[in-house]
Amino acid sequence: LLPGKYSVYVQPEPNREFRAKPVRFEITDRDVTGLVLKTVKAATLSGIVIIEGADEKSVSKKLTELHISAQVSEPGANIESQEIQTYETHGPVSMLLKPDGSFRIGGLRAGTAQIFVSSNNEDMTLVRVERDGIVQPDGISIKEGEHVQGMRLVVRHLTGSIRGQVKIEGGELPRGIQVFASRSEERRV
Repeated sequence: LLPGKYSVYVQPEPNREFRAKPVRFEITDRDVTGLVLKTVKAATLSGIVIIEGADEKSVSKKLTELHISAQVSEPGANIESQEIQTYETHGPVSMLLKPDGSFRIGGLRAGTAQIFVSSNNEDMTLVRVERDGIVQPDGISIKEGEHVQGMRLVVRHLTGSIRGQVKIEGGELPRGIQVFASRSEERRV
């Protein structure tokens, strides 16, 4: 390694029962020895994904195509420490759902977990996240080593499309430029 500041950390896995805080070190003009990674009991999230409005025959196949991921952030962290913590949060930890729609993600640290659901064919969106029947619009608060159960993620099929034409005044759209549309939503509890 070249001289500089580094961190060593454990790469997360969804089924892991432990996590390790990253160890920061600096290389100046000689080898670094004696680094120790200490493990602690990791937090876990578990629950089920429900597809809103789907018939039972197609649900099982659709569920096995979904990925669920969790990214944990620490409240009040500045950008520099958040970048370092990305390694600590391993962000995001991702897994495929089981055929019955259940999931369990481990290896997480304390903080606020944001949950994401994605599909290989990208025709699903996460509508809401519930914990013990209560909607969690700002993420799931988890404590060190806590096992959060009773989560319910409600997803729905995407049914809309946007068609249009982008016009550039006073010229043409340069070759290779991509145009993206994103949805902004008002959160309601």
